[in-house]
Amino acid sequence: MKKILFLFALSFLLACGPKVSYDFDNRADFSKYRTFNFYPELKSGLSELDEKRVIDQLERQLSVKGIRRGDNPDFFVNFYTSQFETPSQQSVGIGFGTFGRRSGGTVSTGFPVGGNVLNQRITVDFVDVATGSQVWQGQVASKVKARANPEEREVYYANLIGKILSKYPPRRK
Repeated sequence: MKKILFLFALSFLLACGPKVSYDFDNRADFSKYRTFNFYPELKSGLSELDEKRVIDQLERQLSVKGIRRGDNPDFFVNFYTSQFETPSQQSVGIGFGTFGRRSGGTVSTGFPVGGNVLNQRITVDFVDVATGSQVWQGQVASKVKARANPEEREVYYANLIGKILSKYPPRRK
């Protein structure tokens, strides 16, 4: 019974994580992309330190897929971020009710607890150098911890880039 509850809780937590969306050119031959470099005019919207963290993670995780950084690349990598706020999902509820023989009624309301939640969307684009056209795009949005230390930021970006690149190369149906 404990194992079943553990598996249920684990699957619930995994389902609540950041969701990746991606798109790609159906005509692109992804097997030919063996080398990459970063877009020459990179404007990520991140601090210099966070931009370096993302670059390091992209290099590391693409190399695991057999794709190396080179001076004469097959494709350019571009990435950029945007931040947005969403209302807090936490609230406190108050309810009143009366129940009697043949009558009943309730009144309830919820009050939000805490402020808005800061979220960040990271988008990664792959652009074919020969044609200049975009061949793949992946993006993920996640809650940002405002006061994260450098180690937490490293883990945060490693996790998000890993999730984005889990969808590359695309699987055709």
